[in-house]
Amino acid sequence: MDSIMMRHNFELMRYIGLLLFLYILICSCTPRTGDVSEDESDAAFAKMDLRDIFAGHSGQLVIYPESGGLQESYEELAGELVRGLRFQTIDKKPSDLVSASELDQAIVQLLGTPEHNSVIREFLDTLKIEVHPERMVIHQDTIHGKGLLLSLDWHPNPYNRRMPFRMFTGADESDLMNHLSSELRASRLGSQIHDIEVYKDGQRVYFASYDARWHIDASTIRTINTVSNDSGSVMGLDYEGNFAFEQEGMWSLWTQTIREINEQLSIEEVQSIRLIGYESAESKALATSDMSLAHVSDAGVHSITNEIYADQIPAAWLEAYLKLNRPDWPESTSAILSDYYAVKAFAKMKEISHHLHFAKLEIELKALFSPQDHQSRLLIQAMRYLLISELIQEYSMEEISRILTDGSHRSIDAAWQRMNDRAPKSNTRSIKALVRLGPGFTLAHEGYNVIDGYASAEAKKQIEKLTALGSKVIAIVPYSFMRKHDRIDKIPVVRHYVSENDASIATSLHHADENGLSTLLKPQIWLPRSWPGAIDFADPADWDRFFAQYRHWIYHYAILAELYSADMLAIGTEFQQATLKYPDQWRQIILDIRNIYKGYLTYAANWGDEIENIEFWSDLDYIGCNCYYPLSDKLDATDQDLQRGIDDMLSRLEALSKENGKPVLLTEIGYANIQAPWRQPHDEDLTDKISEEDQSRAIRLVSESLKSTDFIHGVYWWKWPSYGNYPLKKDRGFTPATKQAESIIEDCFREW
Repeated sequence: MDSIMMRHNFELMRYIGLLLFLYILICSCTPRTGDVSEDESDAAFAKMDLRDIFAGHSGQLVIYPESGGLQESYEELAGELVRGLRFQTIDKKPSDLVSASELDQAIVQLLGTPEHNSVIREFLDTLKIEVHPERMVIHQDTIHGKGLLLSLDWHPNPYNRRMPFRMFTGADESDLMNHLSSELRASRLGSQIHDIEVYKDGQRVYFASYDARWHIDASTIRTINTVSNDSGSVMGLDYEGNFAFEQEGMWSLWTQTIREINEQLSIEEVQSIRLIGYESAESKALATSDMSLAHVSDAGVHSITNEIYADQIPAAWLEAYLKLNRPDWPESTSAILSDYYAVKAFAKMKEISHHLHFAKLEIELKALFSPQDHQSRLLIQAMRYLLISELIQEYSMEEISRILTDGSHRSIDAAWQRMNDRAPKSNTRSIKALVRLGPGFTLAHEGYNVIDGYASAEAKKQIEKLTALGSKVIAIVPYSFMRKHDRIDKIPVVRHYVSENDASIATSLHHADENGLSTLLKPQIWLPRSWPGAIDFADPADWDRFFAQYRHWIYHYAILAELYSADMLAIGTEFQQATLKYPDQWRQIILDIRNIYKGYLTYAANWGDEIENIEFWSDLDYIGCNCYYPLSDKLDATDQDLQRGIDDMLSRLEALSKENGKPVLLTEIGYANIQAPWRQPHDEDLTDKISEEDQSRAIRLVSESLKSTDFIHGVYWWKWPSYGNYPLKKDRGFTPATKQAESIIEDCFREW
């Protein structure tokens, strides 16, 4: 539903906007923390207000060290830092030439060590932060280690608290310069998500954020230990970090694959790569600002190494190995062959690859050599595996590497055509017997600070709490986005480390499975100021392009659901125009997905016109309803009034179930914490008046009626947040967490 989609992902909208502009708006700020008075800590000093002040201000001052021997390098870096800020006047000065009036009037960026930048020394004193060669002190916290670097973001200037400043500092000038240059090249400088971040060797080792009054919020403080004492060496690999799980099995898989690579590619003198292991997706993201399964940096290959990924070798490991041992190859050759070997070693992915309908994806061969950022890495991996599997029937691997390096060999075109010609044309998957699943919640990824999103330890606690409340099911919702409802757009597989990326989805699916919950993976498209039901195109050719994009996107999540054992997949959510106008396109999508994914399939239709007129329910396992039927238009509706509305809603759904011979899932249902939410259940902004009693009453009456139905097989209440403090920020929101309705939910779930 439109209003819910907009409100549910408002934080995502804000964060995406921030990401798009942050490299340009690289200057930011943060306030004096020690002695800000209660009166001074008002809305004028909110973080977003400081950002707005920056955006509307015409002047900016970058202050670099007055001594230390790197002035020329700092001045050059300062120029790169503010490049592209066309609407601001930029001034760059060494700290000894800066006046108090300039500090009072400008947006300030500080670069350098306190030893050589006097302004940094002064500002650090007001912030109660100490920078020493072997430690940093941030208020009451001491972080030990050589080469520590501090990034301070979004803070009011001590000279003028209505102006922002930011700071990059450390004890060693060379270490700091190298770090800043590296982060700038990677377009990461200024993209931090915590107010205070401390780095060592390019990895985050400490962070904290300020509260509304610019005091450090103790609940946000994290000290990150990225490497344990577990270290050693196996063939082609020097490792350190977390490798406590099933080491023998993992090393056997690794060494077997490396031996095969060495033999097939004539690698005799092996050079090992360095692998740094992390116990969770959360810890890897916190340390490196990257939540992919594995990525490469100057330090080596960083990888999540826990039981979720115990049976696979990340392609990034293999690609780093090939680049090191076959430096004569172009990057595309190493990438293609590393994907081939990674899929070959991963039994589940290998099986999925053989079932994919690449001919219907309409992806060009060139995507294998230069995939676009928005495309699914899983699909690209699978295609690369199939292409090499085709070529290896005629050529040795050494010959294939030469063919790939050439990039235009006719053998590639011929193999690609043969691969597509042999794509399966009919369903190869059997459908499991349907079961009555029970009630539960959509777990909403409400946090965009890593520590509060799907991959976090906090989200695991919320899953455990839902289990304790009696939940039997849980929905996990990865979002993507389109910019407009009437323009063909890319639908990206979102990979940013704070988003609902693949590792965060896999982590939540794993934690839900550990708690015995049946899982629904429910990918959704978000549009600003709109909803998926508004997507519509006048030209049929535009619809064809839309479905080509959509198939690529949803097949990615079909693969993800199969790899990480989601019990059910929603093939779409609330595409009212697309489903009613083009049912055959959806039938083809369903057929294709059944070749990839073994679990149950549903579609989450909007209540009313869409769900009651869809033609392809018979192709799915369950009818899915995002169920926001109004129950009464009365502000003071009695229980009897509401029950009549509930009975009408259920009679509509029962008739639909009988007509199609399929049970129904309420893929969404919820009532906001407002007065009379039953009037327009989808709209939490219907009124400003909060009413826990009305929310609780609506949930109780609906729950009691649902228990007695035999055609409703599952209920996914909207919604439960991924972190515990969220309800405090959304008083009018849908979640019953911490409200009167929470006890109602528990009673109803236990009686289901």
